[in-house]
Amino acid sequence: MKEIRLIIKCSKHLDHQKILRFDAGVGMAHIETVAAILDGTSKHYIHRPQAGSPIGKCVICREPISTEIEERIIAKRRPQEYSSADS
Repeated sequence: MKEIRLIIKCSKHLDHQKILRFDAGVGMAHIETVAAILDGTSKHYIHRPQAGSPIGKCVICREPISTEIEERIIAKRRPQEYSSADS
């Protein structure tokens, strides 16, 4: 199973990082569009975000953010089997 992760990073604080997980069926183009909208670099904005706008800034500390996209292959987990010692 494939998973695409959109990592949103604060420029100053590592603990403000957030990860959004998407199923690979969503499509890379859609996720790239979401990333551009979040970090304020999207061409879909009629007016670019202004200096006081929260777009492209960390929600917690208002520092600029960056986005990164990575693909991962996730192995399906088997149901855990119980041993006789657990009974």
